[in-house]
Amino acid sequence: MNSKIKYLKMKKLRELIAGDDIDAIKAKSDELSNVIQEIGAKIYQQAQAEAQAQQQQAGADPNAGAGDNSDDDTIDADYEVKDD
Repeated sequence: MNSKIKYLKMKKLRELIAGDDIDAIKAKSDELSNVIQEIGAKIYQQAQAEAQAQQQQAGADPNAGAGDNSDDDTIDADYEVKDD
């Protein structure tokens, strides 16, 4: 949906709020809510597409983002807990 159309719908709702026609206000409010839901859905779809692209890129290089752990000071060791 065109951003100019969204703006005009919001402007119309503001005009209606200034009046006292409750049914018209509710109808425009519902219409604006639907527009907002569409925007949210598009944002969600874009985020999912980006995440999927990142996962595919990481799948192409299994070591991507894993880093080289040979420099860390971690020591693997076995231990036994003794009761006092």
